[in-house]
Formats: sequence, structure tokens, C-alpha cells
Amino acid sequence: MENISNSVKQAVLGTKDNMLATNEQFQNIETTVSVANKLNDLTLELDGVMTKLKNND
Repeated sequence: MENISNSVKQAVLGTKDNMLATNEQFQNIETTVSVANKLNDLTLELDGVMTKLKNND
């Protein structure tokens, strides 16, 4: 019976570790998406500046 208990305990701990790793991956994805969105915003802003400069020529 103790072997079953230890097996269940190890399975739960393994599941917890997997969940923590998955959570970290999602946080990394959220960070990547945030950076990509910021870069996109900056690109659009730069495009606007370049258009204004061209129109002033």
C-alpha cells in the first residue's frame, strides 16, 4: 500500500512540475506577444513619421 501511496505522490509532484513549466511557457509567450505588439506599434509610428517627412519634401 505504501508503494501505491508513493507512486501517487510522485505522480502528483510530476504533474505539479509540468503545470509550473507550462505556466512559465505561457508567460514567455505573453512576453513575446507583448514585445511583438510594441514593435508593431513602433513600426506604425515610424511609418507615419516617414510619410510626414516625404510629404514635406
